[in-house]
Amino acid sequence: MHLVRSAEHPSMDPPVHSDRISAQIHVPTFNPLRRSLGETSSTNKEDDVMGNSRTANASTSQPTFAAMSRLIVGNPYDVTSPESIKAWHEVEQQFARAKRRGVTAISTDVWWGLIEPSDGVFDFRYPDRLLQAIKSAGLKWVVILSMHQCGGNVGDGLNDVPIPRHVWDILANQTPSRQTSDVKYVSEFGNQSVEYVSCWATDLALPLYERMMRAFQKHYAGETETIVEVNVSLGPAGELRHPSYNIHDFSTKTGRVAYPTRGALQCYSALALTSFRRFAIGKYGDLSGVRRAWSMDENTLPDIDAIRPPSDADYFFKMRHCENLQYGRDFIDWYTSSLWASGEKILSKAIEVFGSAGSAFAGIDIGAKVSGIHWGMGHRVGNSVVLGSRQAELCAGLIQTSQNDWDADRDGRGYRPLLSMFKRVQQKSSLSRLVVHFTCLEMDDGRDGVEAQSLARTLVRWFGKEAAHQGIVVKGENALAGTIYSKRAWKLMRSALKLPHTNGWFEGLTILRVDDICESLPGEEFERTVRFAKHVSTRKSTTQNEASASEEIASILGGGGDSTAVPGGSSNLVQALAGAA
Repeated sequence: MHLVRSAEHPSMDPPVHSDRISAQIHVPTFNPLRRSLGETSSTNKEDDVMGNSRTANASTSQPTFAAMSRLIVGNPYDVTSPESIKAWHEVEQQFARAKRRGVTAISTDVWWGLIEPSDGVFDFRYPDRLLQAIKSAGLKWVVILSMHQCGGNVGDGLNDVPIPRHVWDILANQTPSRQTSDVKYVSEFGNQSVEYVSCWATDLALPLYERMMRAFQKHYAGETETIVEVNVSLGPAGELRHPSYNIHDFSTKTGRVAYPTRGALQCYSALALTSFRRFAIGKYGDLSGVRRAWSMDENTLPDIDAIRPPSDADYFFKMRHCENLQYGRDFIDWYTSSLWASGEKILSKAIEVFGSAGSAFAGIDIGAKVSGIHWGMGHRVGNSVVLGSRQAELCAGLIQTSQNDWDADRDGRGYRPLLSMFKRVQQKSSLSRLVVHFTCLEMDDGRDGVEAQSLARTLVRWFGKEAAHQGIVVKGENALAGTIYSKRAWKLMRSALKLPHTNGWFEGLTILRVDDICESLPGEEFERTVRFAKHVSTRKSTTQNEASASEEIASILGGGGDSTAVPGGSSNLVQALAGAA
């Protein structure tokens, strides 16, 4: 059982001194020619509104506001068909309306399955049409290089763009068995995922990823005034995670992997099994060393082939072997580090292609996304949190059990090792900035009742705070489109923004999707959010000192009602903005 620790009062943990942070955390120096959405970065040490020491934004920079386009517009294989012409007309109207509401950029998927229809042959007609619509509206373009499949995730609907068939064949031909199952994720149930190439096959796939990146950059080398970020897909739904709760394992009969279960382990392919055996032998020297470390005898572990992931994953997690056995801790370490190593290799290649001196895209942000796995985390008791098993995060490959780092802000709440990977990648380029996007900013703790054990709001704070400690730029997204029809969701997203005198960490929002921003409530709340961020970023304080200014902004962001009282001396504009509870 984990200790009860405060989630909202990090001062319960021993303080982290600023000299310690500066000694451990390297913040890269960026080329002034970096083409972002206009933000700058400047931080200083101050006390937040709760009196806790933190690193806070002290610049007059403003967060960025983008919107995701539809997954697919019209018939992507024929942009001039009657169906497509009608769909593009609708989308162009949406883009224009979104801009009037304050959107500065449109985020779109550039599907691998569309732009490389055959081996080494690229067709950019569909993204060309996307770019035309974006430029016509006077907006910027956030590109998502989507090496994942469209289809099989929440919100995908009937859209389906698979990974190019030749990719599976090329990769399989490099394996001993020449079977495509070797390069796919295979779950504890024996099901194969086709949504993304397995992280254990990344070394095989990296030349194909690089070829696609270079082809994209060559084609759009003249569009660097419009492109402000190239976000690189690192897993299913474009997120750095294992496909632990995806459609290949879903069963309505049994509830298998359905929210809010732990999902399923995804490490039973031949390449994964070989990798785990090498990991164990590499750590302990030989089979005898593995037996000693895992307290197993020759009957339990007769040969190297017996080194395997759990044969009964339900029992493994039910008995908490992932935490209380050395075998379990080693297994989770390998399972997560395999994913992180894959992400690091792909992002490092993206930095090499896009962020090197002489590259057409040098200075443009490189993006990556991490999914907010907010369920199975625990529950609140007042202002404190009682941690749960966090097994959904474990199955997704986001945290480990060997570090004893879940209980305190000073240890990163489990996310320090993952975010350290992004930090290492960032240090490889002084030209292009790495931006990490995190989902579920619109969700509150306690979502979907006791069974879900959701700590979404707490997770957003943990992730954002650890990213700030490591000098990593983070931006946020709503996880589900339907959730932004609530004023409370918008208040939560506003509270996460990095603004002067606030406790937020996120330097921008991407809203899922542009269609929703064109609707009444989400559109009005989006406009209010943009105005609020602009006002807070540029305001001239009406108070005598910074502490009172912080209290004023905290009053606007805090509370759970439909309106929030603002202390005397606040402008009418701030009072109006505060009404978005």
